[in-house]
Amino acid sequence: MFANLGSRTNWTNQQKIDKIVEVLGSGSTIPQVTYQSGFELYKIVKKGNVPSPTTEYWFTKSELDKMMNKGNNFEDMAGLPLGSISEEYDIYKITANKASTTYRSIIALTEQRGYTTHGGAQQTLVLDRTTWSNPVKYNYQTFIPNF
Repeated sequence: MFANLGSRTNWTNQQKIDKIVEVLGSGSTIPQVTYQSGFELYKIVKKGNVPSPTTEYWFTKSELDKMMNKGNNFEDMAGLPLGSISEEYDIYKITANKASTTYRSIIALTEQRGYTTHGGAQQTLVLDRTTWSNPVKYNYQTFIPNF
């Protein structure tokens, strides 16, 4: 994982270690390494936003479809933080430009100011975005909150 953060040349070794601890802590399982060329990954963001150039957290198409079929409960499966929850979302896609190392794990339970998510979806962690395309808008999704 440390080598995958090599593209972040302005980061100190401690910043890289902190990032590895963060992404490992986001999952409840040990990530499995996968190699993907031409593979597509997806990111769900609040409508009108775009994925950050350094965001590590993505989903495969099958995992995205599984979460979208859960409707307004997908935020719980995805472990979305409070600041990322919305009624409308844009979905972005990135494509691997060449063989790329990624890591997969099951999203862990999160707790933020009394708000708990249970996780459970499988996330794909992309630490080196230089081997992937820029995000392209793929779709959008609207949810009616379940009261």
